[in-house]
Amino acid sequence: MSYQKCQICNEYGWSDKHVCPPTWDCYEADDPGARRTVYASSAEYAAEKYAEQHDPELEYQIMKDSTESNEETEIVVVSTDDVEERFLVSAEIVYQYSARFKED
Repeated sequence: MSYQKCQICNEYGWSDKHVCPPTWDCYEADDPGARRTVYASSAEYAAEKYAEQHDPELEYQIMKDSTESNEETEIVVVSTDDVEERFLVSAEIVYQYSARFKED
């Protein structure tokens, strides 16, 4: 038994207990051709994961829309039962600070 990354869904878990989450097909509402399959525990999380994984390929357009013009991107999420749900996704830049001890 080891804690490792699943080769199928890319999630981490114990090798003897891991079960991949369900799959969802996701795409931006104005670009159905960019449909991707993601593994996620819910439709809402699938929309977030799609944006997180797909945005770098779009030169961070979702991030730019969110931070520059306060716009949200509509993501369509389709379950394996062909139930379609729509989510408005935005992104934000989060600053993280760190400190380290300075010896004299």
